[in-house]
Amino acid sequence: MHPHTTSAAQESVRIPAHSLGLVVEIQGNDTAIVDMVGIGKVELRVQDLVYVSLVIDEVDCFKYLGLNLDHALRMEEETEAGISNMHFAHSKVAATLHSLKQLPRRSNNAALSPLMRLQMWQSCVLTIALENLRYLRTKGQVSKWQAVLSLSIKRTFGHFEQPLPMDLDLGIPPLALQQAKQLCQMHFRYTYGFPSTVPALLYALRVANRSLGPTDSLENRIAKAYGDLEMLATCGHELQRRGVGSPSPRPLSIENLLCTGNAT
Repeated sequence: MHPHTTSAAQESVRIPAHSLGLVVEIQGNDTAIVDMVGIGKVELRVQDLVYVSLVIDEVDCFKYLGLNLDHALRMEEETEAGISNMHFAHSKVAATLHSLKQLPRRSNNAALSPLMRLQMWQSCVLTIALENLRYLRTKGQVSKWQAVLSLSIKRTFGHFEQPLPMDLDLGIPPLALQQAKQLCQMHFRYTYGFPSTVPALLYALRVANRSLGPTDSLENRIAKAYGDLEMLATCGHELQRRGVGSPSPRPLSIENLLCTGNAT
């Protein structure tokens, strides 16, 4: 994939024929019928089966395992795709709530309760925001998602004051904190959970050369997230020692933050 261009370009490449399809029939001594994926059966000379000239489209980005990747892995395409997906998910929540309002009052009381609204919003909108959150590279990208998420929850509950107090009341941490938690969970998975897998070995090589990479690389962002959560845990312990706030039933620690949930 090449850098961004104003329009998709085309170029001729030569790629192995066996990667495209299956030779289904040999006709005579010099002709074969190849069943190619997305094309169908194509008649080729036997000497052409080693390499086949094709024309492919050059693209600005592509989707891999549900993640929109651009040529420099800046995650700008994924940021815009995530915003679009959250808007679409919120539209489904809004449509469902509108339909429920049309029911007789006795039937829709429970369906329109704050708990049901929260559960509906979490299953539709919040899951979209958390799915690929750990791959966003800059604070600006996270802030864009946070703004869309805050507007969605305000519209869902019909509450248009400052979003942070409402999020805290509903138990929804800021996306910046959730991203730090996801990055630390990824580190835990690659270093303690499954250290012998190929992704874990590649991660170990990147960590060994962390100083050579950009400051917003995955391994550098993981190191920063770990430091931020460690500082948060230290502040929590200090507040508990001084008796500030209500006592927590589970002591705040970096281990608790890492072990909550699953990294994917």
